[in-house]
Amino acid sequence: MSRRRLLIACGVLIVRAAAPFAQSSGSTDPISGTWTGDMAPRNATSRASVTVEMKFDGQAISGSVTGPTLTPGVIKGGTFNPKTGALRFDVHVINGNNASVFVFDGTVTNGTAAGRVTSDNQTGDFKITRK
Repeated sequence: MSRRRLLIACGVLIVRAAAPFAQSSGSTDPISGTWTGDMAPRNATSRASVTVEMKFDGQAISGSVTGPTLTPGVIKGGTFNPKTGALRFDVHVINGNNASVFVFDGTVTNGTAAGRVTSDNQTGDFKITRK
């Protein structure tokens, strides 16, 4: 085998071996995973720590939200727009006979999501960072 053919064969093998890595890195899911941060009602003097577990299937978000002083909630009706970074999800929390829905509406930028959270006629803000 000539030197030129050997170099071409090696080049083809390298390109084929690298292709799966190039494809997987280009389609990285920017939402799925564990996020930690905090949230608080407007004008609050303290903030509640939250851990958000999100799964994004390309169309909808599912998962859960927990915190040291929060009853665990289930994410329902979540959406994410990868082009604009717009993020919105509803968290359904059941505590005894009481049920609440918290609506998180914000934007994801460089691994951090921040925005507004509303529930029961109260408005506040949240900020979470992907681990």
